[in-house]
Amino acid sequence: MPADHPADASPTVSLADLAGERWVLESGRTRFLAACRDAGFTPRIAATADDQLALHSLVANRIGLAVMNELGVTAHFDPRVVARPLTDWPVRRVFALPWPDTLRIPAAAALLHALRDTAGPTHDTPTPS
Repeated sequence: MPADHPADASPTVSLADLAGERWVLESGRTRFLAACRDAGFTPRIAATADDQLALHSLVANRIGLAVMNELGVTAHFDPRVVARPLTDWPVRRVFALPWPDTLRIPAAAALLHALRDTAGPTHDTPTPS
């Protein structure tokens, strides 16, 4: 959101509280639209861009607000833009079901280890032998 948006002073923001805003979105927006529907509103989409720098620029120039993942938020720095976590954003679950032989591949084992470190509680999985 723009750095002087009324919600920028809050550590977190509810999506429902942003119902009246204009939005700049990536073309893959199914999850965002579902979250808005669950929050009780249909978003006003002002622009679409699939480039993170373009989204940052659109927000900085007050075209609309954007929803971005953490990597997208930290990819660029513009003092006119601030990021706040959404309190009512739906949890995303990703499941990894690798074949046991896949875990013998060092890159696959390293990726699974990194996912375990960031994912939180998971079910036990076999370790490579």
